[in-house]
Amino acid sequence: LVFNELKIYMGERSRGYFESATDWTPEDDLTLVYSGSNITLGDTPGWHELVLETPFPYEHEGDLVIVVSKNLAQGGYWSRWYFSSTSPNVTTLQWFSSEDNNVMDFPTTAATTIHEYRADIKINITPYTLICHKPVEIEVSHTSGTEISITWTPYEGTSAWDVYIGDTPTASTTPTASGLTSPSYTFTGLNSATAYKCHVRTRCGEGEVSTWKRISVMTEPDFIGEGTESCPYLLYSKSDMEALNTAIGNGWSTYGKHFKVMRDIATLTEPLQGTFRGDFDGDGHTLSLDMHTETGDHQALFVAIGPGARIHDVTVRGYITGSLLSGFCTAGIVAFIATDGMTDTDDMFISNCINKVEITTSRISESIIGGIVGKYSGDNSENGSHLHIIGCK
Repeated sequence: LVFNELKIYMGERSRGYFESATDWTPEDDLTLVYSGSNITLGDTPGWHELVLETPFPYEHEGDLVIVVSKNLAQGGYWSRWYFSSTSPNVTTLQWFSSEDNNVMDFPTTAATTIHEYRADIKINITPYTLICHKPVEIEVSHTSGTEISITWTPYEGTSAWDVYIGDTPTASTTPTASGLTSPSYTFTGLNSATAYKCHVRTRCGEGEVSTWKRISVMTEPDFIGEGTESCPYLLYSKSDMEALNTAIGNGWSTYGKHFKVMRDIATLTEPLQGTFRGDFDGDGHTLSLDMHTETGDHQALFVAIGPGARIHDVTVRGYITGSLLSGFCTAGIVAFIATDGMTDTDDMFISNCINKVEITTSRISESIIGGIVGKYSGDNSENGSHLHIIGCK
């Protein structure tokens, strides 16, 4: 096999078992230890040895996790990434395939293993005594549109640290701040609604430093308000709606956050992407839609909502042209709702909403069209999340 690219990640994670089929080790807990291109494996019998570019210090505080990602085009199949991981608690590697090389994009492990894609691993270990330990844990204490505040739990007996914000640093990277004696720091001057990687390492004296520990954080969008029930984010214009769309597209979570429309807003040409899980209060205002697509896109004010979402007191009017491709949903308020497999039990509410949108499509027989909601795919189990539509027309 010839791999276009081959990457190996390592990490530690303390757990007794995989809790579910989505219990994947997050990228923040992994270190890229090897990256190569045009790698040929299997051309000769026996093991193929790879020397790690970044030696991984296994601190024996949890299970050793190994993730192998490889991109290959073989036997007529198109080029894809294949990922596999293992820990001492399972006897087989799990795999998942993706068109993108991003560990965070596949929060799942397969129920079974395809052996052709499974990596057989043998590790050569060099025993050593670890002198400088990285912090035990990092937490986010505050975020705003321009700041991120973090705190961390020091390893026992340590008292000085460096911090860095940016892509993965190395031992020679110049820290954002160095020699901190308090386990907290605030990064300032950041961009709103932007994902950042924050890193902390321990300084142990005489030039000794630990490896970096990382957490991914996103700054808040630059809205008026605090996103709480008593002080919601205020949406005044099309640009505010576009900023919300950008934030959601960048991975910002709307769960538990409150939004309030402050006036009628005209000519929204793009639906709110992702799965909205906050409280959207239209406050009786009208949003004018002008959305048209001939490709595979869902069309509505919201592409999707999830457990905890509340959409209320909003009127939509205007025009939507649905997708020419089958399987895509079109509606006035929400294109589709799918809660199958979700563990969240918060109910969803759409109330006092009015749809005055004119919806057209050229593929009636294969289109999924609704007034308030295009399609609802829930399990309706007693313990699941339920959808309530109240007082809408």
